[in-house]
Amino acid sequence: MVVGHIVVIGLVALFGRLGWWQIRSALDGSTISIGYAAQWPTFASFGVFLWVRFVREHVAAKAASKVEPDEAVHAVDPPPLVWTFGQDAGAPSRAAPSQTPSPPDDPVLAEYNRMLEWLNADPRRRLSDYRPS
Repeated sequence: MVVGHIVVIGLVALFGRLGWWQIRSALDGSTISIGYAAQWPTFASFGVFLWVRFVREHVAAKAASKVEPDEAVHAVDPPPLVWTFGQDAGAPSRAAPSQTPSPPDDPVLAEYNRMLEWLNADPRRRLSDYRPS
């Protein structure tokens, strides 16, 4: 935890230095440095935000783990996972397409279904090769 504090403080100092350098460069006439001058402090503040959030979650987890034995809830362990890799597992099968017939009065839908059947018949076929009947 101490190492994390040192790293964050070092990064904030580095980003502050880089921001100051960009401000000086912007004042010398480099217009692109104006955007970078705002970017470095943003990086530093985001790093501080993440570190504070991490420390708070760490402290909350420690406090939650120090529950008195009388107050602890004894949960039932879930059953172990059973992995079967043998013949009894069965091979995956391809789902059969639904056999819902299209209404005969919709020629656009019927042509679309014919195109899908044509494409499904051979996986090497491309949509650009299909010629409507």
